[in-house]
Amino acid sequence: MDTADRRTGASAVSQGAEAEIVRARISTKIEAYRNYAFTDRQARAMNIFFDLAQEFEEIRQVHILAVLVLDMLFDYKAGLYIRNEAGRLTPVDTGLDVGAPAIGDVRDTLWRAGGFCYVPVHGKAAGQTAQTGEDLLGLLVLREQTAFPEHTQLFLQKYANRLGYCLHNKLMAANNIGHLRFLRKLSKDIGHNIITPNMRLKHQLNLFKANLGRLDERLAVLSDAGDAAVFQDILALRKVMDEQFAAVTAGFNNSALFMESLMRQSHFDLGHFVLRIARLDMGKSIVAPQVERYRYLFEERGVEMEGGRAVLPDEPCFVEADYGLISQVLANLLSNAAKYASPAPGSDRRRVHCSLVKDGCNAKVIVFSTGPHIAPEEAVRLFDDDYRASNAAESYGTGHGLFFVRDIMENHKGTAGYEPAPGGNNFYFTLPLAPQSEQDA
Repeated sequence: MDTADRRTGASAVSQGAEAEIVRARISTKIEAYRNYAFTDRQARAMNIFFDLAQEFEEIRQVHILAVLVLDMLFDYKAGLYIRNEAGRLTPVDTGLDVGAPAIGDVRDTLWRAGGFCYVPVHGKAAGQTAQTGEDLLGLLVLREQTAFPEHTQLFLQKYANRLGYCLHNKLMAANNIGHLRFLRKLSKDIGHNIITPNMRLKHQLNLFKANLGRLDERLAVLSDAGDAAVFQDILALRKVMDEQFAAVTAGFNNSALFMESLMRQSHFDLGHFVLRIARLDMGKSIVAPQVERYRYLFEERGVEMEGGRAVLPDEPCFVEADYGLISQVLANLLSNAAKYASPAPGSDRRRVHCSLVKDGCNAKVIVFSTGPHIAPEEAVRLFDDDYRASNAAESYGTGHGLFFVRDIMENHKGTAGYEPAPGGNNFYFTLPLAPQSEQDA
């Protein structure tokens, strides 16, 4: 069973279990409402509040709604206190004044004192089964002309619960909207403060290249002058500068590519990766450049690259993909190979190997690294978000890289996976081959 099948099977089991949980909760609620035995007016109040709370977008409107439903259906004079950022309960101006005294100590459940009934309004506390002061959102305060009977107190508590859940969801929605606005602003800031200055850096690189050309002209003049020793020294320096220029340019191009791919405004606007599809030769456009880019890292870490370069098929493998995002996918796998490659059993050599093959109707990129196999119970979770296998415990990482790989491949209708291999481990991804084109001939 491959990774996609395992996820599909796990999802089906999960959905079945969730359906049973929901079914059990419905049954519990049916029995609970039977025991509540709300009057028709109380049930109507619940429904009116729920319907209108979904309709009103502003939280302040929900505050007013909560007290007016009680006033209009029961003639209960109620006030509402909301917990502010400092943790203090402050009164909400709803147009009704119940003349409640200053709020002192707050309890977790309904209490009565001095002719008033106090009903805590709790939100949804994550991971908590009991109501605590930490999830307190506010307080309903009702004037008692006569003491509320127990059944009315029960209704008020359930009414306050519905108010609390509604306020909680409204606050979460407001926070999420604010967060999305911030992300959209952030993407614009990135464009203005990082991507645009990078264009200036590219201009400087072009000037550097132009000056190298001028240096070549001077070298030609110096060569004609006949000072061979000085000429050879400067020529060697020129070669070093040329190599440095090529390395800086390659690094800049890759950084600019990945930044553009990951920081597109459309990702932030729509809340998911938006692909820019182009027809690509996987070997020439993606695999060879990324392997060459990571050559220095393999050398720096004493990891041997088998064959010195990527192994490509004789014929091009054309795919339709997002150039920047697929490049980042391979970069993640190569980076992991450099980080986690270890000697194979019975050897002291650490090796990596990258190949592109045609696998049926797919182009398959495989990154091999030596080392012990990953345990099956860990292998099935490698592409889960935030998961790190035990062999990664001592290396820096976020546990997000392989999840990103899987996410991007699923967006491309491709696959990503892991398989043990003789002497090490294969991480791979596949993309459907593009239809033949007249340009391929």
